Amino acid sequence: MQSEIYYNSFIAKLKRLRNRELTVWSTVYFLKFIVISGTILLGLSLIESIFWLPARYRLVLSVFGAAAGSGLIIYYGFFAIRAMLGRDKRFSFEELSRKAGNTFPEIRDKLLNAIQVFTQLTRSKERYSPALIADTMNRVGSSFAAYDFTRSIDHGRLRRHLYLFGSFAGIFLIFILLTSGAVNRAAVRIFQPTKNFQIPYSFSLDVSPGSIEMIRNEPFRAVVSVSGKTPRSMSIFIKRESSSEYEKHDLTEAESGTYEFKVEKVKESFNYFIRGREGAGLFIGRNIDSEEYSVHVIYRPTVRNLKLHLEYPAYSFLGSRYLEDNIGDAAALKGTIIRAELTLNKPVKEASLHFTDGAAIPLTAGGVKSEGSFIVMKDTRYTIHLLDEDDITNSEPIEYRISAVQDAYPYIQFTIPGENTDLTEDKQILIGLKISDDFGLTQLMLGHRLVDREEAGTLLTPESIRNLLNDSLAFKYTDVPLEDKSGIIQDVYRLWDLENIQLFPEDRIIYFAEVYDNDGISGSKRTRTRTFTLRLPSIDELFEQAAQSQEIQEEKLSEIVEEGKELQEKLKELSHEFLQTNELEWEQKQKADEALKKQEDIKKRLEDIKKEIEELIEKFEKNDLLSAETLDKYKELQELLEELYSPELQTEMQKLQQSLENAAQMDQNRQNLDNFRNAQESFTEQVNRTLELLKRLQIEQMMDEVVTKAEHITETQQTINTKLDTLAQKSEAGQKQSELDKEKLARQEKDLVKNTDNLQNSIEKLLEKMIEQPDFPREKLSETLKDIEQKELQGQMLKLSQEMFKEAIKKSLDTGRQLEKELKEIEENLKEAQQEMTENQKEDILRAMRKSASDLLELSKKQEELKSESKSLTTNSDKFREIADKQNDITAGLLRIIGSLVNISEKSFFITPELGISLGEILSAMQGSIKMLEERNKAGSISNQDKSMQGLNESIIQLREIMKNVQESTGGTGFNEFVERMQQLAGQQQKLNQNTESLSQGGALSLEQQAAMQRLAQEQELIRKSLEQLQKEMQEPVNLKERLEQMGTDMREVIKDMKDLNITGRTLQLQEQILSRMLDAQRSIHRRDFSKKRVAETAKQYEGIDPGILPENLGEHKRYLEEDLIKALKEGYTRDFEVLIKNYFDSLNKKNIIIPVKKN
Repeated sequence: MQSEIYYNSFIAKLKRLRNRELTVWSTVYFLKFIVISGTILLGLSLIESIFWLPARYRLVLSVFGAAAGSGLIIYYGFFAIRAMLGRDKRFSFEELSRKAGNTFPEIRDKLLNAIQVFTQLTRSKERYSPALIADTMNRVGSSFAAYDFTRSIDHGRLRRHLYLFGSFAGIFLIFILLTSGAVNRAAVRIFQPTKNFQIPYSFSLDVSPGSIEMIRNEPFRAVVSVSGKTPRSMSIFIKRESSSEYEKHDLTEAESGTYEFKVEKVKESFNYFIRGREGAGLFIGRNIDSEEYSVHVIYRPTVRNLKLHLEYPAYSFLGSRYLEDNIGDAAALKGTIIRAELTLNKPVKEASLHFTDGAAIPLTAGGVKSEGSFIVMKDTRYTIHLLDEDDITNSEPIEYRISAVQDAYPYIQFTIPGENTDLTEDKQILIGLKISDDFGLTQLMLGHRLVDREEAGTLLTPESIRNLLNDSLAFKYTDVPLEDKSGIIQDVYRLWDLENIQLFPEDRIIYFAEVYDNDGISGSKRTRTRTFTLRLPSIDELFEQAAQSQEIQEEKLSEIVEEGKELQEKLKELSHEFLQTNELEWEQKQKADEALKKQEDIKKRLEDIKKEIEELIEKFEKNDLLSAETLDKYKELQELLEELYSPELQTEMQKLQQSLENAAQMDQNRQNLDNFRNAQESFTEQVNRTLELLKRLQIEQMMDEVVTKAEHITETQQTINTKLDTLAQKSEAGQKQSELDKEKLARQEKDLVKNTDNLQNSIEKLLEKMIEQPDFPREKLSETLKDIEQKELQGQMLKLSQEMFKEAIKKSLDTGRQLEKELKEIEENLKEAQQEMTENQKEDILRAMRKSASDLLELSKKQEELKSESKSLTTNSDKFREIADKQNDITAGLLRIIGSLVNISEKSFFITPELGISLGEILSAMQGSIKMLEERNKAGSISNQDKSMQGLNESIIQLREIMKNVQESTGGTGFNEFVERMQQLAGQQQKLNQNTESLSQGGALSLEQQAAMQRLAQEQELIRKSLEQLQKEMQEPVNLKERLEQMGTDMREVIKDMKDLNITGRTLQLQEQILSRMLDAQRSIHRRDFSKKRVAETAKQYEGIDPGILPENLGEHKRYLEEDLIKALKEGYTRDFEVLIKNYFDSLNKKNIIIPVKKN
């Protein structure tokens, strides 16, 4: 039937539609499943790829993924099975018919209705009309049987899901690509949740050099090559052998994919590894470590400690010493042996020192000690070379410097005299040399050559002296003993006696000194001083120089006296001006200032004169030009000059200067001006006295001059006669005579003619000078002058000179002896004239002093009588005026006596300042008495009269004491007695010093020794009292007084120590000081009168025991003492006292006692 066909056709079409629909839905569900499950898998894989979970955590992910997948399968499978089983209404024929009707608008519900009714027909035909149902089916069938119901399938959903699937697949592929398969590997690990997987790195590290061995201090370079991703950071971790911690050092990229790490000098072994931190993809922040490598350091052979031992040459006496550790540089004396002692860090098989000149010195090798030696001969440098058992050398050896210190040339320089100088009469000169060397001396010599006056012009040129120095035979040498050859700076002193050299006036000696050191390596070296000359001046020349100096001094003093008098007049006028004004005017102040400046100028000029007189005295002393008596007076004149400028005058000048600043204080200004005027007047009088004394001294000096010249002429004639006698003896023996000797003798005799002329001229000048001083006797001197003229001495000398040239030696000797006899007579006559002059002076002085003493005694009696009269005065007595007149007469008498004594003081040095002060106080008391009488003050007058009388009596005693000193004085100055008594005290003190020292060396004193010490204390007290008495008796100079007072103070301290039995080193030193001051005091009292012959004998006697060079250990004190010793031996003391001085000096040397020595 047609309707059924249609029905079946529709059912078949609907089935196809359903199948197609199921296929679409199944595909959509599948795609959903794939996308959802793929998304879950991708998510889980991402989690795994990022965190690379351990198996237990990855299992959780796997279980979750499996559960999600199973759930999706169940969910989507359930719908598919239900649809396939027809359980899903969406796939029923009704829904499909409706869907087809919806697809085809013409069908709408027609197909659904037709199928529904037709289906009902098949179920129950009774209830429905089959025809109607069939007809309906036929109409629908005929209308829609050709339709394709599959067109109603909605493919949009499928396309959407396909798009979704495609997107997912694209995203999945992108993740896979971006993660370089990390997601795939993560998915694999998720499907194997129980399996442990190694985490793959995003990059790999290739480390070079890895584990190595290397030499210490060589550079280390680690290179890291990165394969794969670029690390975010790269570091190296180092654990040193000496540390338990790793040190981190960041690495910098040297070039793409390469990192470097450098260590300039590797000091110790270490381990290291490289750590890279991932910095790309999904693995940011993960660390990737390389394996740990080791660097084992092999040490080069090195010097751990260097010690240099220096053994100096034996001659240097430096011994040996070590330098500080690791000091390889050395400055050592040439010839020093240096031993290098090395401590190494490891044993070596070879060690050596390499020098810059190519030399190599092997060192001992074996173990960690090595040593070797070399000798320093020049400046050089060296390095230390080491080679160990592995043939590894030390790296960059340090270069050390060796400086060869050359033995310096010795040093020598003249300190005395250090210049060209004149010889003195005794032909002795103190030579002072400062010598030193760095290590020692061997020899000191004086070289000298005699140059007579005729050769001086040719041999004393610089070129000639240089030529002479090149000729070793041109000079004679004298060895100077060296007690100290250590080379330290020392002063060497030697009294050079040239008596054995035949020197004549105006001859010269060229001399120098040279010293040799003890250089035992390069040979002894010599240093020579400059050359100097010694000249023997003639007597005439010396006296001429002295005369010129005296004339200048006299002229200067005369000018000062005249200027002083002029200043007195100006001050007198200024004093009157001060009285006429109540306020100081500017002009008056200017005048006063000018007066003060003038006085200050006079003071400076006096200082210059004093220095000139000091130089003159020194010249007189050195050349024995004056008698001791005259020399004493010159030194006393020097003392007067020192005391001229009194402190009182200086004080008054200062007071006036200060008061002038206040113009309103006219009373003070007047008083200060008057005081200054009085002080200046006294000063001018003292200068005038000094001038008068100088004039008299000039006459005495000129008398000494003529005596000395006569002595010199006589001595020279004696010397010529002695040589003529020698020539005569040679002639008689038939020996050949030296023409040169005869020529020299003839020339000397001819020189005597000139000397005799000079003597004659000097006597004439002396006679002229004596006219100015009438009290000097001239008769004897005039007779001597006539005697010289009558004997025609000059003619005889010329004749003798000519006879020598004619070789008439015998006749010449006879003539010479006759001349010698006549010259001796002249000499004796001159000495008698000198003695007569001295005695006359002495008698004149004593006569004047007796007269003054008698006058003082008479005044004392009158003063005593006047005092008695004054006591009887009453207040209203009219005798005050009468007694005042008598007191005035006594005062006038005192002024006359003072004037007389002033005149004496201009002729003699015996009148002391103390006597003048005493008389001044008496005068002041008398004037005070007159004033009191005028004021009718009886008590005040009597008091002043009492003072006057007491002062007069004391002055008489002082004057008588002075007269006694004059009478006892052999020369008129009073100092000889002082020397003799001081000599006795010095001998006692020296013996006392020896006994004290002997007792002090025994430790604790026994009872007997204590008693002996008390006796020594008594002896010291006796010496002190004797010295004190000597002070009272003598009118010594101020500087000597200070010395004596200091001796007394020292003695008191010594006595105290002796009584306390406390003898210390200071006690002994004080005793040495006392003895030294005693000797010094005697030298200060000047030399005594002695003959030239005696001086020569003294010098010769002590030449053999001259102490020579002083030991160094006393320093400057011994130099001063030796100079004092030399002077003392020339002072002209007695033989016993010279021995005392010498023993004293020797005792100082032996005891090494340092005492203060004042250098004048």
